[in-house]
Amino acid sequence: MTMILDPAVERLPLAGSTWRSLSFGLTKTINRWVITLGTRLGSVQQILRRCFSLQPLSLRLVAPCPTHCTTPTQVRSTAQSRLNRSGWAALVCAVALLSGCATRVPSHDYTAFIKAKPATLLVLPPLNESPDIKATPGVWSQATLPLAEAGYYVLPVTLVDETFRQNGISTAQDAHEVAPRKLQEFFGADAAVYLKVTQYGTRYTVLASETRVTIEGRIVDLRSDELLWQGSAVASSTEEQQQSQGGLIGLLVTAVVKQIASTVSDASYRYAGVANQRLLGAPRYNGILAGPRSPHHGKPPVTR
Repeated sequence: MTMILDPAVERLPLAGSTWRSLSFGLTKTINRWVITLGTRLGSVQQILRRCFSLQPLSLRLVAPCPTHCTTPTQVRSTAQSRLNRSGWAALVCAVALLSGCATRVPSHDYTAFIKAKPATLLVLPPLNESPDIKATPGVWSQATLPLAEAGYYVLPVTLVDETFRQNGISTAQDAHEVAPRKLQEFFGADAAVYLKVTQYGTRYTVLASETRVTIEGRIVDLRSDELLWQGSAVASSTEEQQQSQGGLIGLLVTAVVKQIASTVSDASYRYAGVANQRLLGAPRYNGILAGPRSPHHGKPPVTR
């Protein structure tokens, strides 16, 4: 006697392995997605264990069907429902953990800065590592404004420049090599601001022209030669450029015109002021602390 079975019933024993394969594929997909976002929480299995404190996803999906599942259709429907619920739960949990455990840049240690309590600052002529010879005067002439607005008394640039020249110091490199104690004797400042320009000028590419200024800075206590603070800032013309509507030829012409205009008029001077403000302005996150003449003086550092 030949027994004919329903094809759905014949496929029923394979349901377990089928859902195992599906769950394994879903786990790999979620894992790739989490890694792409740069999480450091480990594998997806670890994320799921943190969320549910239970078994991994692949074990949950093949849990026994309730007793009321009597037909192949109900079995498949129940398993599919569990797959969908578990998949969405895993995604929501992963997003929650990623948003809650995002790594922030650690705040600067202001212990030495608060202890030193500088009130008068000396800004040395910036070192220039860019090919543009206008970088040092372009940055130096605008470095005192954000410091003065931050509540410090800043020695005038012309006074500092003339004092250096009268003592045989004519370059920024020579000024940076003067001992802190000697600078304190010459100028009577509490701390010195050492600046270095790593990028200054306009750079032409195939379809664009960018003016960029990058400045690195540090503040050193002239009385103890202790580092109080250091940081860097960037300002670029790409932050405000809009896409040209003239096609490829229009992009090329616009880039060339901007290159010539920026070189002739020294457009970098404007962005040097922006970079100085971002580097030396206060209060800012990881920036310098406000000086004694600022209404923000004595307040905790900005933490975000």
